[in-house]
Amino acid sequence: MQPAILKYAADLGEDLIQSVRANPRYESPFYHFMVKYNLKTEEGIALMSLVEALLRVPDGATSLRLIRDKLGPIDWKTTKGNGDIKEPFLNHFATFGLRTLKRMALFLNPNSSNPLSRIMGAGLTKSFLLGVHAFSHQFVAGKDMKKALQKMKSERLKKYFFSFDMLGEGARTDAMAARYYQSYTDAIESLSSFEMAKDPYDNHGISVKLSALHPRYEPLHRTETFKVLFPKLLLLCKRCKELNINLTIDAEEVERLDISLDYIEAIARHPVLTGWTGFGFVIQAYQKRALSLVKWTVKLAKESEKRIGVRLVKGAYWDYEVKLAQQKNMEDYPVFTKKSLTDISYLACARELLNNRHLIYPQFATHNADTIATILGMCGEQKGFEFQKLYGMGNGIYENLFERVDYTTPCRVYAPVGAPHDLLPYLVRRLLENGANSSFVYKLYAPCADISQLTTSPFAKVAANPAFDHPQIPNPKDIYMPDRLNSEGMDLSHAPSLINLEKAILPVKEEMPWRVASIIDGKEYENGPGKDLTAPWDYMEEIGVAWDATDDQILDAYWSAHHFFDTWKRTSIETRAAYLEKFADLLEEHKEKFIALCSIEAGKTLQDGIDEVREAVDFCRYYAVEAKKMFGAPLKMPGYTGENNFLSYEGRGVFLCISPWNFPLAIFVGQIAAALVTGNTVLAKPAATTSIISYHAIKLFHQAGVPQAALHLLLAGGRQVSDVLIGAQSLGGIVFTGSTTTAKAIQKKMTAQDILAPLIAETGGINAMIVDSTALPEQVCDDVIRSAFQSAGQRCSALRLLYLQEDIADTVIELIKGRMDKIKVGDPLLPETDMGPLISYEAKADLQEYMKDLKNGTLLHTLRRPEGMADGAFLMPHLYEVQKASDIPREAFGPILHVRRFKARELDVIIDEINHTNYGLTCGLQTRIKERVQYLAARLNVGNLYVNRDMIGAIVGTQPFGGQKLSGTGPKAGGPNYLHRFTTEKTLTDNITAGGGNTDLLNLEE
Repeated sequence: MQPAILKYAADLGEDLIQSVRANPRYESPFYHFMVKYNLKTEEGIALMSLVEALLRVPDGATSLRLIRDKLGPIDWKTTKGNGDIKEPFLNHFATFGLRTLKRMALFLNPNSSNPLSRIMGAGLTKSFLLGVHAFSHQFVAGKDMKKALQKMKSERLKKYFFSFDMLGEGARTDAMAARYYQSYTDAIESLSSFEMAKDPYDNHGISVKLSALHPRYEPLHRTETFKVLFPKLLLLCKRCKELNINLTIDAEEVERLDISLDYIEAIARHPVLTGWTGFGFVIQAYQKRALSLVKWTVKLAKESEKRIGVRLVKGAYWDYEVKLAQQKNMEDYPVFTKKSLTDISYLACARELLNNRHLIYPQFATHNADTIATILGMCGEQKGFEFQKLYGMGNGIYENLFERVDYTTPCRVYAPVGAPHDLLPYLVRRLLENGANSSFVYKLYAPCADISQLTTSPFAKVAANPAFDHPQIPNPKDIYMPDRLNSEGMDLSHAPSLINLEKAILPVKEEMPWRVASIIDGKEYENGPGKDLTAPWDYMEEIGVAWDATDDQILDAYWSAHHFFDTWKRTSIETRAAYLEKFADLLEEHKEKFIALCSIEAGKTLQDGIDEVREAVDFCRYYAVEAKKMFGAPLKMPGYTGENNFLSYEGRGVFLCISPWNFPLAIFVGQIAAALVTGNTVLAKPAATTSIISYHAIKLFHQAGVPQAALHLLLAGGRQVSDVLIGAQSLGGIVFTGSTTTAKAIQKKMTAQDILAPLIAETGGINAMIVDSTALPEQVCDDVIRSAFQSAGQRCSALRLLYLQEDIADTVIELIKGRMDKIKVGDPLLPETDMGPLISYEAKADLQEYMKDLKNGTLLHTLRRPEGMADGAFLMPHLYEVQKASDIPREAFGPILHVRRFKARELDVIIDEINHTNYGLTCGLQTRIKERVQYLAARLNVGNLYVNRDMIGAIVGTQPFGGQKLSGTGPKAGGPNYLHRFTTEKTLTDNITAGGGNTDLLNLEE
């Protein structure tokens, strides 16, 4: 950037900031309130949380609880905010009001049946809601277009152009998409009453979110979605062309960028829209691809011979993108992690846009005085572009610009329109933008912020701190360092990754034709009837593994492992851990093959397969780290002088590891890794239906260096290997994951044989999720669908019983039913498939029998089988309503969800219901009331409680997994205590005075 431009920007930026601070007449007094209670204070966070939820709570009792929960812990009287002494009157008035609300809320009892108490509670809630509505009106143009257009008539707003946005964060159902489409259509028609200028950008316009027009606007559904969504978008564009107004496609999450570009290019090249120069879209400067996108747009405009508008923004989903990149372990963040680099990216994009004004109509959306001033310094002349601002923000900056005689650049207002229930997500983003202490808007009105902080060039900031990444945001692969690497992810929307995966699938599919035919097409294996289609004996013989092992073969494996135990136990922990780490590396090297195996043999979707491989890798790396801590130097124990006492660990002997078919790689590998690294030899018994996955995993363990005598694979069909081993020999221990019935049977056999070795059992449960009326229905819908139906509901952690507060039950149920209709059931080898087949026909028959036995359940919804789909082992998702938990006769291990309504005052009743099931694996809770989270966490007897998220997919080392009561013995897999159960403890006591005296004591000096 040229020094002259930077000097111009600094001078103009400082002048604008001083003018705004000296003359705040254009700004809402709410800004000073947000500065005082910013998001660095507990007051600001509490208020944001209250605003986010209170508008949607329909019942008075829960509203009162929410107010008590957020306002109660804070002493509003003594709040100093940011230290500003000369506070505006609004701040004093608001603080007094909040203090009064707090006192009244704490005085009233939410459960009271007293009519006066209820009236007072309703009045209290209404008072706060009025304040929230007044606050929200600062950022929303109106609840509908009629109200918004009335506001535009004010003298101050007449100087702006507008781009109207229909509030809505994305459709979950076809019905929602239809409503949003109609709102866009109506908004466009409402603009037809204006007198139109020749240039569409000299008129008002509209902004469109593509995710609002289809519930599956996602990368893996791009083909099917395009067929439905593009005609709608084209109709909107055609009408805008007829009216000569502009339409802008809004930016969304990075993962949707590529599919958005499909629509943008198709619209730009469509012959029906020839001659219309009002089409545009949004580019987010915080994306590392931003400058490349600008250049792509210039090329598209040149080739399509259409001027394209580009609204350049810095970006609104930064925190989401950072978290998602860590969850998926992307190679790098798709966004800059330093704000200064986003600012530089913005200016680089701006320069490219300004240089191509003959092809592009630049629209610079910013409230940052330094950014505005730099663009004005770069532009040469104030023609062929515009600035943009959000409704209710940036008024002071732009009003000061308009008052300058040499200023001619127009400004457009991005004006959200919508009802209160659609407002909340947008309002929270505005609160974050205004209240975060790193934002320009906050610093502009914070008296403690020096002007130099606001006018320092981002180039100067980078020069002073040239590191490319933020020091507190590690690379996704390093989030668990220095202990271990994060397991490699795979993005199925990334074409090269998908191509590599498809190549790996083909040879595996050719090797295992019977499995594909069995669970997908419903055909019999070519060897003829009478054979279990899920048990490929001949294949196992071909690869040299005894399938139906005899008693002698089982005992031979035991004695081999038994005789090798002492050798393996004495193998250094560094060596044992290195084998696990090598296995993890090899598994990542062959991840495509194992993902394919999981889909073909276990019916898992490709994404489930990716998650499975990652979990197996994480188990190995995590247990390697934990074992090195345990088996390093012996732990010195406290005691009196003259003796040294040490505690150490060693393996127990031969461990029998019995793993299930629903996690044929992750749990299989996790059990083996824990047993091996703690010095035990292992007999691994996988489920019969997924034996091929286990065979290839064992081969990889041996390739990583694990001696064959230390690790044996036992394939015994339907036989219980434990019968032979428990009856003949004493084991070091058994680790089991599977049904409660089988776990009890194993425990009974061990007791009958007087075996005192540990049984580490993890079983299932009737897992519940509790949803109160403060929860966001759209989020609940997303989390319920994933928790109940991902992996065809064949997870021990899957959601089985959904408790919905009756005040919101109908709304949430309709959302769930609509979203169920969009679940794509089919071939698990296709990337767009959401749900594959069940593991076997026996499993399907069992679930069909269960539904017949569900006498006290009412079927609310299920899916029709897609046209042309073979019967196979598929079972469509089902939703039932029950009256109480006891109406569910047993765990239904598949895509069957039960829902039960409850009254706001019945929380203790449903806690007792959940606890009385005698299971205790996982539970979900959707609420914005912190006190309720703490209360349920203390009362619910479950191993894992998930708050305001889905309840599956526990992460190794982050969310240790395991249950209580009938759901497992503990300790939790993937947690810091798990390895201890695989070991025995030894102490060493050394009397150091026996050699002549206590030299340590005698050598002490004063």
